[in-house]
Amino acid sequence: MAMARLRDEMLALAGQLRAASSATTLTFTGEDDSGSVRVTLDPAGRPGEVLVRAGWRDSTADRAGLAEAVRQAWRAAVSARLTAWSEAVEESSPPAPTVECESFSTPVLPADAVPGDLLDYRAQSNLSGLTSLLADAEAALDELPAITSAVTPAMADGRSPGREVTVTIADGELIELRPDSRWLADAAPATISRMIQAALTDAYRNLDQSQGQGRVQPAALRELTELTNDPVTLMHTVGLLRG
Repeated sequence: MAMARLRDEMLALAGQLRAASSATTLTFTGEDDSGSVRVTLDPAGRPGEVLVRAGWRDSTADRAGLAEAVRQAWRAAVSARLTAWSEAVEESSPPAPTVECESFSTPVLPADAVPGDLLDYRAQSNLSGLTSLLADAEAALDELPAITSAVTPAMADGRSPGREVTVTIADGELIELRPDSRWLADAAPATISRMIQAALTDAYRNLDQSQGQGRVQPAALRELTELTNDPVTLMHTVGLLRG
């Protein structure tokens, strides 16, 4: 039946996503157009290493050029990570469902019901869960206007220990990189690499701290998000799974 087939497809997709998340445990690298800078991201998409190669000044003569090279390498690493994750989803085979379920619950029909009424009762039973879910979604949406004005982008600054390098990240992307011009003129490539990495590490530390303070999600929206992040629970809620 159509509903049973939908249930099976959703279970298969959930399995593929879990498998892809487990498969993409490697690091991902990207370089700028000149090959002067390489950025390595960890599986979570955070910078694990920044490498500024010797001779970088031949291609990027000033700090603005270095900043752009680092951003290019970052974007290339992000692209490599997304490509690997997408390929893992496509290649993973759906595992066998880990839950026992029935296509539908079997409702008790009134004594005067005819066989054709069974489909209507089953539809009503499964749609009741969906109706409840939609009501929760509407309640969550009603709360959004009150909080969106107070929610700021996930942005943070970071600095190397001696303030040689300052960076700004926003929503997981490197927005700005500002090395001190005097320091940069004489710094060795290995030192530049370490200071950029230190500034990025500091930025993500600050980001994690800021996200843990005061960014409270509305209860209805939080519950709905938790529900939709769990495909099995979602299917139980709307009546596609029983037991």
